[in-house]
Amino acid sequence: MTQELSDTLFLSSIYVGLSLAMIVFIAKANRTIIFGCSVYFLLVGVSVWIAGYKWILIGSIGFMIMAMSYTLWVIYQQSRECIRDIKAMHEEEKRAEHSKNDEHEESTHGQ
Repeated sequence: MTQELSDTLFLSSIYVGLSLAMIVFIAKANRTIIFGCSVYFLLVGVSVWIAGYKWILIGSIGFMIMAMSYTLWVIYQQSRECIRDIKAMHEEEKRAEHSKNDEHEESTHGQ
């Protein structure tokens, strides 16, 4: 194995490892990403088998970009959901405070 091929495989394994870590982190949010990753690995594997090892680094970088963009999308969706929940809780607290104040005013006027 040449030094260039060894370096290429090492870099590719680092990129794929980081990408898989991101996928595992977000796999709970959506199960379809696992199917997409499987198809992508199949395509890269066939490309590497046909064209040689020079495409494995490009494939692993592409996989890392795909995993990062999907991870950012999931984080964005979850943060929007959290902000919406926080706003709903804040509105509920306001309503509860207003109804408490109204009940207090009615009880003082009724006496």
